[in-house]
Amino acid sequence: MNWLNDELRREIKRIFEPRYKKTLSDSEVELIAINLTELLGGLLKLKWREKYENTIQNSK
Repeated sequence: MNWLNDELRREIKRIFEPRYKKTLSDSEVELIAINLTELLGGLLKLKWREKYENTIQNSK
């Protein structure tokens, strides 16, 4: 995963290790990063729909 650089891995560990109360493995860090990316993608799609779906339907 090229987008998951060392800086981002360290930041994920800094935020999530205290919450899990353990040292996270590389695969756990990758899974957290993927889950966060998918969650944010879903939220952005929802916001886009809320903002533009009514506009598209009203213009028909």
